[in-house]
Amino acid sequence: MARIRPILDFMLDRYFRVETNGWERLPDEPSLLIGIHSGTWLTMDAWTLVFEWWRHFGTRRTLHGTAHDALMAMPVLGPFFKKVGVVPASRESVTAALASHHSVVVWPGGEVDAM
Repeated sequence: MARIRPILDFMLDRYFRVETNGWERLPDEPSLLIGIHSGTWLTMDAWTLVFEWWRHFGTRRTLHGTAHDALMAMPVLGPFFKKVGVVPASRESVTAALASHHSVVVWPGGEVDAM
């Protein structure tokens, strides 16, 4: 994440102009966040949330995004996702992340609801 931060900062600050607030409303303990997957095949909603979390909390608090098995199995994307902490969108992966005292964000419905 730190290595690609200049790209992320440019994308979030200059291209998408992302603004987030409400960090003080999050509980201190690991949490399960529920998102609305509105980006269809361009999942910028997911990317921006996860990157903003990382920019806000750094390594003090881990958030695992979730992704469909098909995405996790893709040649370039799957290994990248694993490196940045994305976990498969399964009950087992989410439960394991929460048990490790990490927060997780899920997008119920995934590509079916988004499209």
